[in-house]
Amino acid sequence: MKKNTYEKSLVKVDNSIFGRIKLFFRNLFKSNIQESAINENIIIEQEKSNTIQENNFVTNIKIQENKQNLRLTKMSKDLESGKIIEEDLCEHELQELREFYLQQIEEKKQSIENYKNRIIKMKQLV
Repeated sequence: MKKNTYEKSLVKVDNSIFGRIKLFFRNLFKSNIQESAINENIIIEQEKSNTIQENNFVTNIKIQENKQNLRLTKMSKDLESGKIIEEDLCEHELQELREFYLQQIEEKKQSIENYKNRIIKMKQLV
């Protein structure tokens, strides 16, 4: 048996011109609210994808820097051990090595400063 689909609803329908206008605006704003919620979800997803892309970019830069540091470390060890001589290196490689050595010197200075500060704090506590 089929159900009676022509049952009347309990909501009073206002078929006057003002009722129709009122219904039109309700439907209009109801759809705008749904669209704004969808737009907010899209914006959130785009922000998530942007942060993922930024993280990947930063990770790639760090990987490239690590590769560069490993190459320079190997080159400096080879230079110190005598496997290669300074004349074998081009000017660009020599400049990179100089910058690498200066960077290492700065890191050592910072490390020494940190140790000095820790010793001073330990002496003050005793």
